[in-house]
Amino acid sequence: MPFSWLTTAAIGMMTVAVVCSVLSIWQSQLVKSQRLKTVVTVLRLSALAIVAIVLYNPSLVQSRPEIKTEKSFAVVIDRSLSMGGLRSEHANAVVQAMKSNTAIEGRTRFFRCGREFTTLGSARAEDDASNLNQALMKALSSAYDHRLAAMVFVSDGRATDSENKGELLRALVDAGVPVCCVPTTEAFFSVPNLRITTCDHPEQLRAGESFVLRSSYSCSSAENKNATAVVRNQQGNVVARVPLSFIKGKATAQTTLTIPSVEEVWSLDVEPLLGETYLKDNHVSLRLTPRHDTIRVLYMEGSSSSRPYPVTHVSTPIWMFLPMAWKAVGMEVDIYGVVDQHALENNLYRISDSRRGFCKTRDEVMSFDVIICSDINRSNFSQEQLEWVRELVSEKGGGFLMIGGITSFGDGEWHKTIWDQMIPVSMTGNEDSRQRLQEFNMVFDPKSYTHPVLQLSIINQTNKNILDAGVLMGGSCLVRSLKPGATALAWHSLYTNMPVLAVQGYGRGRSMAFTSDAAGGWGLVQMMQDWGPKKGDIEYYNTLWVNAVRWLAENRIKGRAISAELATSNLYLDTHEACHFTLRLVDLKPQSVNKIFLEYGSKGNIPMTQVDPNLWTSDIAFDDSDLGDVNVHAAIIDHLGIEIARIPACVYVRDVDKERLNFQPDLGFMEEIARVSGGVVCSEPTKVTQYIEKYIDVDMPSNKRLITEPLWDCWWLLALLLCLLCTEWAWRKKFK
Repeated sequence: MPFSWLTTAAIGMMTVAVVCSVLSIWQSQLVKSQRLKTVVTVLRLSALAIVAIVLYNPSLVQSRPEIKTEKSFAVVIDRSLSMGGLRSEHANAVVQAMKSNTAIEGRTRFFRCGREFTTLGSARAEDDASNLNQALMKALSSAYDHRLAAMVFVSDGRATDSENKGELLRALVDAGVPVCCVPTTEAFFSVPNLRITTCDHPEQLRAGESFVLRSSYSCSSAENKNATAVVRNQQGNVVARVPLSFIKGKATAQTTLTIPSVEEVWSLDVEPLLGETYLKDNHVSLRLTPRHDTIRVLYMEGSSSSRPYPVTHVSTPIWMFLPMAWKAVGMEVDIYGVVDQHALENNLYRISDSRRGFCKTRDEVMSFDVIICSDINRSNFSQEQLEWVRELVSEKGGGFLMIGGITSFGDGEWHKTIWDQMIPVSMTGNEDSRQRLQEFNMVFDPKSYTHPVLQLSIINQTNKNILDAGVLMGGSCLVRSLKPGATALAWHSLYTNMPVLAVQGYGRGRSMAFTSDAAGGWGLVQMMQDWGPKKGDIEYYNTLWVNAVRWLAENRIKGRAISAELATSNLYLDTHEACHFTLRLVDLKPQSVNKIFLEYGSKGNIPMTQVDPNLWTSDIAFDDSDLGDVNVHAAIIDHLGIEIARIPACVYVRDVDKERLNFQPDLGFMEEIARVSGGVVCSEPTKVTQYIEKYIDVDMPSNKRLITEPLWDCWWLLALLLCLLCTEWAWRKKFK
């Protein structure tokens, strides 16, 4: 009985009755007649006993027969992720057979289970879990309100809530409802699933500066060839929409975006395919933080002639071609020229102030991020100034670029200076007999097409077409070979194994060599006049050298030491998915390293294996305890057991339910359900309905339900109490 005003009134009345009974017993001593006194005392004690029993609140347990209703049946269909394809078709055939059977028509209720237990016709949720035990418990609970004669359960038996199995088996025994288990053992064909595997962009760019967002994707279905990725800003507005083309289940994409004026969190989403149900790996967040300073470039150019600039067709000094591209994206450039390129004395001067030469102090050199030397005679520098530039790159993470010309590389005897350490090509002296002034095609290396410097178009195929075509140059400084550890981005078409564009890490910084000319001379054949998407356009020229400076300045901008670099195969991982870590030594000598191991969380040390003098690798499979951002550090230990460097990396681990880890059917679960409940295992839809028909006319046991009620809900007990009190009062008044 609900606690209402009637209950409150009853409690009040009984309290008053108790008080009155106590007072009446005490007052019964005033009755003079012994016979009257005995009757009054008995009546009052009886009333007091009833009140005490009611207030103690014992329960009255009684059996009541069930309310007779028509026998019913329940059909529970597993609609989780593993029930796709042929398994889903099998389940639908069972449902159709049950619905078309006139003998049980109108008596059968249909439910679906997955992450939630609902009616079969409800809207389908994202079912990446199989809570089968919970679903069957809920279906059995209806047996107390309906004459549930039998139940049909269609599933592959793969349950994600197996910890509730014991409770379910006990409930099956108590309910006495036989379950016809229909296992779906057909081969599982996974529903299509798209996922974002990597998403990378330059860090700490200036507000308003353009950058290229690079991302990669995988698709589990070979039938799906195309998809779409969408970038949204913090307000949810679409900033870019990128088409994806999958080849062997893999796709990459690039799109140009602009850094906002303040820090914002954007998002990258890949639009789900038809039938895709698992969507957690279709989304990543992008934190864009604008930097407050600019990239500072010190650019020295030996050419002093003027040429019409292709974009404006106005005669422009050659030394302005590259700075115009850099300044257009917000970089700060100090330009230097020379009075006489061949003079053996110092005549280098700043274009904006001819009274000032190259940096006179170490601090002035350290204020720049990138230093570029294009056809400058080495006599313009003191030994101390050369050392400052080397220190900027090696110890401060700066960038250095040497561009070809008649006083560059071996022609300028730079191999006799300390800058030889930084330059990624082995130089030759001017005694080389090969022809420098012959035209050649700069052939880009296909293995380097994905390098950040060579991203000339945001469309992969267009970028490949540009690089495949190469670019015609008028000549080149001659070098011997690529240095060990360096990477060739382009080669000379006429000489074997002679790099034209090469890069390498040097200490904490980066360096680059371009053996041809980017400002006049050899570059005027095509690169500086007609290297773009249309005639007379130099868009590719500008993009190449903007990319080059950004790449050279990246370590300096990040402000971190580069003893080594730790790279990951994927930035976004599912639980239990292995990630491949690669550590490359940069300014640490291989002989100084004894061992390297990875650390993350409380998982202890995971050793890395040396596969090359400068290369170490290891794999980690993250589990359910590693969800979210996981910071991994590579600890580098020397031969004395001292940690000499610690290199960070970060991956994001996404939650993946057990449903996605194993799609194999669990026949043992289905057989156990049938055995415990007294049911059967049956796969044919027609045999399922035949089995259910057997329970239509079978008499079900006459179960009696035990009802528990508090005694103050018993009207007759309260009436008896009132009768005793009234009798006592009447007897006392009559014979007093």
